[in-house]
Amino acid sequence: MVTIDVREALIWLILAALVVLIVYLIVAAKNLVTTIKKTNQILDDACVVSQVAANKAVEVDEIVRDVQSAVSEIAGTVRSEKGVIGMVASVAKAVNAVASVAKKNSSSESDDITDDKDTAPNKRKKSKK
Repeated sequence: MVTIDVREALIWLILAALVVLIVYLIVAAKNLVTTIKKTNQILDDACVVSQVAANKAVEVDEIVRDVQSAVSEIAGTVRSEKGVIGMVASVAKAVNAVASVAKKNSSSESDDITDDKDTAPNKRKKSKK
């Protein structure tokens, strides 16, 4: 006849529970490593996007300053009533400043276009608008 000691049965149950716990921890650690790798990729992408946004913000700031100076120059000319010739000259200067900013902006957009076939047509379409 087979006799089972209660103490021995409890030890075997505890050992089985430990084995299950160890397997569970190994699987959890594996999933954690995968999650951390994906999180690092997302953070790297976010860093790149924020750098691009910061660069564009600086460019926009320069454009706003140029336009502001051109508008203030036009307003000053109109206020001082230099005459028609002075006003036309100031408007020509303002148009020239805006055109140079537009040229600079279009050249920086063409530098941003990559060789990737999926994104290149989309960026070119945006720059034409």
